[in-house]
Amino acid sequence: MRAIASCAVLLLLVSGPAAAQRQVQDGRPLEPNGFVRIFHLTGSVRVIGWDRDSVAVAGKLGAAERFAFGGGRTGVKIGIEPGLEAPEPAPASYLEVRVPARSHVWIKTSTGDITVTDFSGTLDAYTVTGSIRIAGAPREVTAESMGGDVEVDGDLRWLRAKTAGGDIRLNGSGDDASVSTVSGTIVVASRGFQRGRFESVDGDIRYDGAIPRGAALEFLNHSAQVELVLPARVSAEFSIHTLHGSVENEFGSSRLVTARDLQGKQLTFTVGTFDGTRVEVRNFKGKTILRKKP
Repeated sequence: MRAIASCAVLLLLVSGPAAAQRQVQDGRPLEPNGFVRIFHLTGSVRVIGWDRDSVAVAGKLGAAERFAFGGGRTGVKIGIEPGLEAPEPAPASYLEVRVPARSHVWIKTSTGDITVTDFSGTLDAYTVTGSIRIAGAPREVTAESMGGDVEVDGDLRWLRAKTAGGDIRLNGSGDDASVSTVSGTIVVASRGFQRGRFESVDGDIRYDGAIPRGAALEFLNHSAQVELVLPARVSAEFSIHTLHGSVENEFGSSRLVTARDLQGKQLTFTVGTFDGTRVEVRNFKGKTILRKKP
């Protein structure tokens, strides 16, 4: 009798964590350019683009969480709500959602991470403390996180990335990029952005890569370092403005002169043949560095 009781206790101990979670799996048709809305506050979300005209959902949820999936061929909504009697601490939950690669996707979490791959549509991703990682060639991306990092790897047409305390890493190219953070760093490994605005208050900014012909790039910082690592044969007009900062320039003179508006100092020069390409740096009191790529 004791042996049976011991086995029963052991079975409860082993099956307890598994019983605290349950698997979900569902799917339905969706037009190639349909809309997908995903809401999962406490868990992570992974979105994968594919070449099918349908949405497929799989994941693992806490026993008390509620799963909702509704909509039609033009748009669907996928939601996870925490239950009132969720165990403490709640087990980690996640969703994996496969969507038509050219669809329109909106994702929101609170503490969960967001990952998007093999996607070429439009994406809006929001989280409070989670991270956002995007890989592929989406047409348009809006990615915002208060405390987490944002990482984008791919060639895209339009990008808006924003954080408060997280870092932003951008690897790729595009027509228009606007990247901003308060205390995080910005690192850009670029194959070329036609228009770009990169802004941080207290974090360093580093841009390493090409500048396409006719591009317009702007870098803004308050008290940290701005470093541009550019091809030695780059052609562009450079304009650097600062109030209390310094300049290190491997493309020419580093001598600052009084700005035309008498507000701070500036350094303006042209490298190569001017073809409409402009690079502007505004750094209140941090250091600005221009380096030639080895």
